[in-house]
Amino acid sequence: MNDEVTRTSSADRERYIRHLPVLYARGIISDEELDTMSGRILQARHLADLEDILEGMPKPPKPPRPRDWGIPGNFLPACAVASLGGVLIATLPTVALSGHHSALAGVATGLALCWGIWIVVVSVIAAITGAFSWDSLGSGEKLDRRRRDQQGR
Repeated sequence: MNDEVTRTSSADRERYIRHLPVLYARGIISDEELDTMSGRILQARHLADLEDILEGMPKPPKPPRPRDWGIPGNFLPACAVASLGGVLIATLPTVALSGHHSALAGVATGLALCWGIWIVVVSVIAAITGAFSWDSLGSGEKLDRRRRDQQGR
């Protein structure tokens, strides 16, 4: 059980204030209750206080949580650098050997292009796979991984 008291934010108070007219329109609260509850909501310091104010009434909808693309900080830059390396491996020999018309230059250019494209494709697949696997992790595991990432482990 978590004994930590969660403080309310201005956004939480605003969400509850915006919900009061909905309750009024449904006939759940009266004019006087609307004014009283507005004042109590503005005075609330903890989420439990907000919950107590609307006890037994419909609660305001929670804001949608954005999709967590918080892949560990060192993963995407590594994929980007690998992709850039693949592009360089593909283009530098091609440009350098473009004036040579020997069979060896053609083979070297072909190998460099294939190898560079392969690196780019693998990097993109790794980034996409990392995003999907990160998205499927639980929030506790994400938090642990972010802490380790920030600590450099």
